[in-house]
Amino acid sequence: VFFWSLMALVFLGAIYDVFMQTLTAYFKQRASGVIAFVVQVLSPLLRLVVVVIGWGILGFVGVLVTIPLVATALAAWQTTRVRRELAPQPTLDAAGARLPQRIVSYSSLSYWQQLTEYLYSLDFVLLAIPGAAAVASFKFAHSLINQILGALWSPLAGIQIPLFARLHGRNDERQLREAYAILSKFLVAI
Repeated sequence: VFFWSLMALVFLGAIYDVFMQTLTAYFKQRASGVIAFVVQVLSPLLRLVVVVIGWGILGFVGVLVTIPLVATALAAWQTTRVRRELAPQPTLDAAGARLPQRIVSYSSLSYWQQLTEYLYSLDFVLLAIPGAAAVASFKFAHSLINQILGALWSPLAGIQIPLFARLHGRNDERQLREAYAILSKFLVAI
């Protein structure tokens, strides 16, 4: 059950990211904000229900899978609405596009960032640090770093995709490569 739940979380997380990036690319921040709000409200409510009913650890595992399932369903629904608003035919000639290569390189960088975030996460490090004082110090430093990274990353989410789309729409390969290179260097530095 734990293994399949973990696999479901990985799969739903990847699909959710694609849907949310689509919403960001088409300036649907209100929809993505509502989805994030629903997830933040649903999470403690479902956990409270599990505690009240007394379902134990399997109930919490169910909550861990249910929340991304609901979020992914909402994001898919909103993305479907965005697709209906788009023109029925592409506006650009995509014959020379290297979209698969760009998706792989961007996704690889994103997954690398997620892996490094996991390696300094509380769940990972608390296994290695003995003692309450060290745990408290690390928890403080961890929350401070997360706030700084959040402040750096949040503005990029609404800027990078429209910027890349605009440069791609102009067929300006030089500026597109430069924009990817600058963003990649910035993310590596973070």
